[in-house]
Amino acid sequence: MKFQAILIAALSATGLTSPVPEAQAKPKFVQAYTLRLSSRTPSLDGKPLTISNTTLGIFPSSSPALPKFYPIRNPQTNLLELHSPSSSTTLALVGTHGLLSLSALPNPAAVTVPTGTTLDWQNFDLSEDDAAGSLTYAGSSKQGSWVAFPVGSKGQAGEEWAVKWKDVTATTIQNYIPVKVVYEVVEGFTTT
Repeated sequence: MKFQAILIAALSATGLTSPVPEAQAKPKFVQAYTLRLSSRTPSLDGKPLTISNTTLGIFPSSSPALPKFYPIRNPQTNLLELHSPSSSTTLALVGTHGLLSLSALPNPAAVTVPTGTTLDWQNFDLSEDDAAGSLTYAGSSKQGSWVAFPVGSKGQAGEEWAVKWKDVTATTIQNYIPVKVVYEVVEGFTTT
């Protein structure tokens, strides 16, 4: 017993019994993407989506930010959340009556919405099509599609468009254009 006490004391003095540092999480490479429109309308086709306030769309007159995002699989839905690598925003759909605006919100889990308003950031999917990958919304049991609605003064140079998800229950006037939201690889980065 004395020998064990002496041995422990000697090892402690030399630092050999110091706790082993925990292994650091290995850095993980994450691919970042940006979004653009695919449309039969030439003035919209190939245009990158930008952010004006919190809305994603085509906003050429205000030179807004071009959002980048990376996907994180949500364990509850097994679908994707789309987070920004450069800010604390997450892409989300917000709206009522089957018409939801594509938005970039800081911490959407903390946002309180009125009764009847949909706020969903956990149910996106990135699918691969023939020519390009597309962003889809899988959070509703109702069929729907992406559309672009004109914003501001129509017909002037620099026309602005807001991108929305429109499901079959939405009642709107016929001033929208069906579009497809496609994603493109822009860069990768490392996280821990």
